[in-house]
Amino acid sequence: MNDIYNADIQEAPVYPVSFQLYDKDGKPIYRLQSECNLSTVIYIPKSIVNSFSGQDNFIYLTIMDEKNALYQSYSALPQQLNSMYLLKFNLHIPQCDSPALNLQLAFSNKHSGESGIGESLRIGRFFNSMIPIEDGENDD
Repeated sequence: MNDIYNADIQEAPVYPVSFQLYDKDGKPIYRLQSECNLSTVIYIPKSIVNSFSGQDNFIYLTIMDEKNALYQSYSALPQQLNSMYLLKFNLHIPQCDSPALNLQLAFSNKHSGESGIGESLRIGRFFNSMIPIEDGENDD
């Protein structure tokens, strides 16, 4: 298994406070669907806020199967950071054969495609969970 899939969370300066998946109609769900939404609240301690204010900062969402990143999106944080943020992501997950996918959230000051982004996401990863995929059979 490659390192980015490793479940060890580094000491990222960001902490998830809440996490919820919703279907496209806004109903809470507990399995990934091909199109769904993620809402999460994160907390960044004031000591970290002071260190990162005034620069570009992002929260990246990556969805992976056992081998590949299937989907990635990011949300830019304001340059004048606070401590709590509500982030929303619209997910578009391609068809795959896996019964569950790995969902990761990471903090980075690197722009998408910038040199070193992979390592920055590995070090800044603060949420890492396997989430089952809706299979259409008795998924409520």
